[in-house]
Amino acid sequence: MRNEVERVQETFRLTRERIKAKWVAATRPPIDLVTFVLKLIKSLSNTPWSVRSIVRSDIADWRSFNRYQRSQGLSPWMRSLTHAGEHPIWLCLSGPVAICVLRVLVHYLPASMHPASWKNWPNSDRLTYFTTLWSVQATIAALAFPMVIAFVAVFLQRRPAADNAMHLYMLNSGALPAGLSSLMLVVAMGVQYVAVPHQGSSSLLPWGALDAIWFTINALLTAHFLYRTVEFLRADVQLDVVRRHVVSVALPRDVARLWSFQVFAQAHSRGWISTPDYLDEKSTEGPRVHLTRYLLGRGTQQGTIELRSESRLTNVRLWPLVVVIALWARAASKWPRPAAEQFQRRAVWPTLSVPMTPGSRYHETLPLALVEAGPDLDEVLRSLLRRAFSFTSVKRERFEIQVASVLEEFELDARTAVSKPNVKEFERAYETLVGLHRLLLGASLFESSDGTVTSWALMPDLEHVFQRSLYENWNNTYRHLFLAAIESMATDASPVRRLCHIVRHLGGRELRESPAEIREGMLDLPLLLMYQLGDWWARQVEEQGAGRHGAHQMVTLIPPLFHVYENVISTFVGGWENAKDDVAEMPASSDTFEWTSAYKIAKLRAAHVQGTSKLLIAAVMRGDKTAAEWFADALGKWWGDSTYEHQPFVLVGKTDFFTVDDLEANWQEIEASFGLADENSFPTGIRQTEVQRGVLRAALLNLWTDIRLVTVELLISLACQHDQQDLNGSLAIEIATGLLNGKQWRTGGTASESLRDMTATEYLTAKVRQFASGGHYRTGYVSRLDTFVERIKNTQQPGMISSRVYSSFGADDLESLQEQQLILLAVLSDKTWQLTASLSNQIDVWMTRQYRSIEIVRSRLDAWLRRLSDTTELLAPVVDTLLNRTGKPQDAPLARSNLHTSLEAIKATVENRRNEVLHDEAVDPERLEQIAMFASRSAFSTQSGPFPLQLFEQNFRDSDAPLEDFNLTVRQIRKGEMTKVEMDQRAINESDFWDDAVRNNVGQLIMWDVLRACDAGAQLVPDAELYWAAVQSFAESMTAQGLHPILLLENPTKPDWVWEWQHAYIGLGYQKPQDLRVWHANDKGHAYICNFNDVEVYGVFLQPGQSILLTREAFDEISFQRYAEGRYVDTSYTARSDSDSLIDIHLKFSRQVAIGTVDALRLVYAQEEKAP
Repeated sequence: MRNEVERVQETFRLTRERIKAKWVAATRPPIDLVTFVLKLIKSLSNTPWSVRSIVRSDIADWRSFNRYQRSQGLSPWMRSLTHAGEHPIWLCLSGPVAICVLRVLVHYLPASMHPASWKNWPNSDRLTYFTTLWSVQATIAALAFPMVIAFVAVFLQRRPAADNAMHLYMLNSGALPAGLSSLMLVVAMGVQYVAVPHQGSSSLLPWGALDAIWFTINALLTAHFLYRTVEFLRADVQLDVVRRHVVSVALPRDVARLWSFQVFAQAHSRGWISTPDYLDEKSTEGPRVHLTRYLLGRGTQQGTIELRSESRLTNVRLWPLVVVIALWARAASKWPRPAAEQFQRRAVWPTLSVPMTPGSRYHETLPLALVEAGPDLDEVLRSLLRRAFSFTSVKRERFEIQVASVLEEFELDARTAVSKPNVKEFERAYETLVGLHRLLLGASLFESSDGTVTSWALMPDLEHVFQRSLYENWNNTYRHLFLAAIESMATDASPVRRLCHIVRHLGGRELRESPAEIREGMLDLPLLLMYQLGDWWARQVEEQGAGRHGAHQMVTLIPPLFHVYENVISTFVGGWENAKDDVAEMPASSDTFEWTSAYKIAKLRAAHVQGTSKLLIAAVMRGDKTAAEWFADALGKWWGDSTYEHQPFVLVGKTDFFTVDDLEANWQEIEASFGLADENSFPTGIRQTEVQRGVLRAALLNLWTDIRLVTVELLISLACQHDQQDLNGSLAIEIATGLLNGKQWRTGGTASESLRDMTATEYLTAKVRQFASGGHYRTGYVSRLDTFVERIKNTQQPGMISSRVYSSFGADDLESLQEQQLILLAVLSDKTWQLTASLSNQIDVWMTRQYRSIEIVRSRLDAWLRRLSDTTELLAPVVDTLLNRTGKPQDAPLARSNLHTSLEAIKATVENRRNEVLHDEAVDPERLEQIAMFASRSAFSTQSGPFPLQLFEQNFRDSDAPLEDFNLTVRQIRKGEMTKVEMDQRAINESDFWDDAVRNNVGQLIMWDVLRACDAGAQLVPDAELYWAAVQSFAESMTAQGLHPILLLENPTKPDWVWEWQHAYIGLGYQKPQDLRVWHANDKGHAYICNFNDVEVYGVFLQPGQSILLTREAFDEISFQRYAEGRYVDTSYTARSDSDSLIDIHLKFSRQVAIGTVDALRLVYAQEEKAP
């Protein structure tokens, strides 16, 4: 009875579960659908309708923020005229359509609402009134406009390029709206007159009244047109019209085109599209969406868009796009995933690619979308996706004026004026161009979402082949103007001398408020000018008969070009030195200084001092003695009057290792890194801003010193390329020794911080700062210097042609100048030397705070010593020449000996301090725990652990249970790997090392515990027949008891017949017993070999010459000690008596093995081996 009740209860439970499952299965789709619709509605509520709406909103915010946009904005009346002038077809159709609509309204008005005077007009008067109005309008349209336009066209022809000026005149004056409106009124009245015989003369009065209104509008347009025409004859009015149109119309149009692409690219980051991005590495599973500019992906094409002419994608409606993507993603989530292909970089998931982005041009047939490994879009979704994209024909842009075209036209005016002897005309054209450029910089400023002021000019122009930013395209306008001014320099040098101050001319409030990238880009203009001037110089000296010129052969122009060139270079140096303050003015006092601006100032000034060095080395490479001396003088006096400003006393002795890259950190980090927190409590009245400004100046001073030293090294590298012993004519040696001697090539300026008094120790301090201050090998401050050296050396490469392939080896970085660094150290080593106090203190600081810098210092010292230990001498001619010209008393062998001895002593000092710190440094307990976690990663898991853990039932014990311990000692581990500060580099695969070390011992130890507990007899089986008979006999006996036999081999190839049995099927002539079936099971672990019938075969570490038969049931239960969550190893260490830098690591784990059946059999097949 009881069993019957339980059976009924079980039947009822199963029935209830089946009903519940069916109910859930039936209601799940509607619930999922409702959930999906609600999520989609919520997503659409947070998504704007289109990209254009966002762009318009952002541009409106920009107009309200930017004062230049407000002051140069067009009035609503002028905006209407400009719109009408840019859309003539719309203008021609709007007038007749409007008057026809009004005529229909008048026709259907009750007669009582018509003016009473209409009834008193006879038909003849109506006709006279109509024809008179028609004649007057026709006369105005036929005479006034052609005469005035012809006059203005003749006036504008005096300019070399007047296309944009004429177009702007038409827009500003309203000539096109006034003319077309008058013409359309004449045509409309003609049509009305033709219709009189059909409608009667009574219809002329309503038409005439409406035409009179139209005529009045035309009269106002004509009056405006005539007034603006007279005004446009004035140069200041022309310039004002151009500036207003460029700022209010052309620039916002370019911004809208480029910003629409950026907005669409942020669709995922802003949360408008919830489906993961194809390029998002964080999202590893599920359908993906790829919004790309062009067709680059694979997949099935989902319809096309036919374009009749080249068009631009001007708008993307986000709501239809989001709906299509959401519906497709929902279908794709249920799509079966295809099998992954071999060598595939990323997983294959359904991917929808949309190969269109706003602002790009497309033509002919355009794929609507691509789907890879997912469901196709149905016709409804394809139609909806087509509605998401709005294209505009590029032909319509011919009525629009671009910023680039206006700049090019102004540049052409200035370039044409260069060839004329009229300097005033060039000044006017040049001021116009520069003024417009400066206005564009100011008008591009806007406030970002985080409150900082940035610029639209930073956006890349996608239509440019290199996707240059807008401000780079604006800067590129001056390229041809520079060439024209340089070519006319022999007859009139005033234009090129004027251009030498271009950064100052572009400077001002607009440039100061611009982002640092734009200000840094302004420094490229003088560099471009000097590059073109250098090409001109090379042509001139070759025309004067100089066959060879370069770093090893200095040349000067002969009069009269010598004096012209000297004057131009001196003017250029003046403009270049002023540019430093124009782009990054140093606050004159700490009152106006803010720490947040320190890094920007340092970055810009760093670009300037690096540019000075580039100009110097370029002049040396072409053999231009005049320019080289000027730029060497400018580099030596770059610090200028700043030398008279003293540092705050709290910074004394702490500034040798300040770098410009340190300034990017916040002030609290600077205080902690350089020990300024304690002194900077201002008890003596020193303000924090004063100390901050002092840190900035110290970083710039160090950068200037480093650039000068690297420049000298680069010049020496040029001298080392000379294949002759005599270096007296080498311009590279001339400038290098001049810099080392603190020579002043030109008068004026302030020479400070000369290299003349630099010692070898101070030079070593500078090199340590360059290589190790950041604590990184390829980032930070050393990366800045590496890039500088790389760009300099790239200019030394020979000219390349497109039909050949070129290759090079080695890195052009700071380390590539090792030979030159040793030469300089040897020149400065007039005696043996030691570390300075500053460098010694910094090494002590790095030992405990930034040990990676110590490793860099050690590697540099080792590299230098290896080179000095080489039998190959340093370049003797270069060393001898430098020693003679710098007045050093030692000869080359003595200098090298002093250097080698000094570097060895410094190396020993650094190693001794490292050993002292390492001796006192304690082994980090967290590091030992980390090693224990590495060792516990897989060794104690039944899934990933060694054989035979997979056969046991596993337990972990947290209490101190009486388990059997096993200790594993790993000897001679570097102590520096185990300290909190990593003083020895850790192996990248150290986790695998510790895991394998414990894993191998766990498997062997557990197997030994099992074999030791089993009752294993021995049987001699010298051949295959006896071996197989013994295996069969043991297997049958165990199987009869309900047990599962297992065969353990010492090796998959031992004994030989076992290997033959495994490969008897592959046609190699191997034989196996007739009743033996060899097969393989899955998921048996790495030790599993195969199955002999029902006997599982495993390979383990056994004594050679034997196999072991036992049962699976022998592996009953195993317990491990758990010291913490996921940690089953206890780690400790002991110091070694033979070395302070080495320790022994002890790994301990505890286990208890419970054995089931103890039946086992040893199969001894090698008689020379004795079984234990």
